[in-house]
Amino acid sequence: MKELGKLEKMSLEKGQVVIIEFILFFVVGMTLFVLIGNFFRYQSDIFKNRIIDSSTELVSSYLSSISITMVDACKECDKIKYNAKINPTTANYFLSIILNGDGKCNGITVATAPIGMEFTSSIHNLNYSIACSGEAPSIEPINLTYDRTQNILSVV
Repeated sequence: MKELGKLEKMSLEKGQVVIIEFILFFVVGMTLFVLIGNFFRYQSDIFKNRIIDSSTELVSSYLSSISITMVDACKECDKIKYNAKINPTTANYFLSIILNGDGKCNGITVATAPIGMEFTSSIHNLNYSIACSGEAPSIEPINLTYDRTQNILSVV
């Protein structure tokens, strides 16, 4: 019987049990809160990346079709100008339209400004027969110009 009394003295008092219980519940609650919050943030990032991918591909296809129409449309014209308007932002990111090439056209590149995701279109193999130059942000209307005498497609 004397040993049983010694064990009772070593156990935690009621005030200490409540504090440890509160700390455990707080840690478990915060852990669940952080896990659920990160799950929804991860889902949001996945949706945002899908939207950016499909939007840059769509804008690139749109500008490719305009470029093909400009090159194919007026055979007697020396210069053709087209003003294209696109949404200035995609998933709160600005787009940049780039026609790059050193003597040849490497295609139309649509890039998102802060994160650097990009999509490049070959302008349906029109890039082998013309030269390209220029860069324009999506904030302003995209001015595409095709100069038939110099065979240059440019964006301003």
